[in-house]
Amino acid sequence: MLSETARDGRERGFNLCWSPERGRPFLEKECVGDSCRVSIPACEWPFQFASFHVHPSGGSWVPSPLDIRYSLAERELFSCVATPSRKRSSVRCYSFDLGYPDDMGRFVEAMRADDIQKQLDIIVKSIVSVKFPERRVERGLFRDIFDIRGGVDGS
Repeated sequence: MLSETARDGRERGFNLCWSPERGRPFLEKECVGDSCRVSIPACEWPFQFASFHVHPSGGSWVPSPLDIRYSLAERELFSCVATPSRKRSSVRCYSFDLGYPDDMGRFVEAMRADDIQKQLDIIVKSIVSVKFPERRVERGLFRDIFDIRGGVDGS
């Protein structure tokens, strides 16, 4: 997926689903979008627990406000973002901290007001709070942020 996105500049992604019948997680089919968005059909509710997508070169590992909206709407445990512009193939995953309704509420209020700047500010503060706990000003949206190195596109 990373090499294809690097080649054509189109986002790609898939969801991780759980099937009681299969008794294990499985990947929903890969979807291809355009240069700034990919629409991935949700798993049968409530069996989606994670999503993965690639931002094209020039994008970042930071999830967009729309990425966060989608993950929260699907009640995902975590969401992963990759970008082919990094030197090493890697993925950054964000696990959500749903135990702090005030922080989540501020994000939802900003979503309803269509205040993209406030949404971005909350996302950035949330990332800083996890990565640099000594600078924590509020709990934020994320419980943890972790990187997965290698194993992407055969790296």
